[in-house]
Amino acid sequence: MVKWFALATALCAGCLATPSRPAPRELLGFDDFDYTLGCIDPHPQGTAEASSFVAQRTGSVTSLAIDYGGGGASTLMLALYSDADHQHPHALLDYGTYAPGSVIAQGRIAVELASRPSLAAGTPYWIAALCPESDTGGCGFRYLYSPTGSPNCSGGQTTCDTSTGFCTEHSIEGQSVPPAQWVPDQVFPDAVNAFFAFD
Repeated sequence: MVKWFALATALCAGCLATPSRPAPRELLGFDDFDYTLGCIDPHPQGTAEASSFVAQRTGSVTSLAIDYGGGGASTLMLALYSDADHQHPHALLDYGTYAPGSVIAQGRIAVELASRPSLAAGTPYWIAALCPESDTGGCGFRYLYSPTGSPNCSGGQTTCDTSTGFCTEHSIEGQSVPPAQWVPDQVFPDAVNAFFAFD
């Protein structure tokens, strides 16, 4: 009996193993840009910042990520928004929170999205980051101007059109969570943050 059990165990080794998940694919963002050519933009707590991206393919967003620039914050929220008339973020699709219990260090940070919102290829969306108003410190976001031309820290276009170019935008201040409907404040045409979405 012991021999048969050992043989069955050997023959079935791995037959109940969980199939490996394919590597995540980038749906939004530009992981191949050299963001070290840009700058780190410090933000006070309570001010969200969003950057526009056109979906590279159709898929469901499993996680959002940021190349975080550092600061005094201990909580960081990443959110996904629909687009309004190729000009501004519109409605909140979902968001996730990273809260390690201490000041967040520089580096790649990712959060999961529970609802797995669907994206349509060729459609503009926005990814936003926020250190909430209740936090004790602000946060810094890595960004580039003119990312496909001569990447730098200064301005490029004068108007936003998310169907043909890049755009970054601040929300109004005083946010404790990503707002359900984006309220625009200052706009930065031709600028893009190191924000990403993966399936």
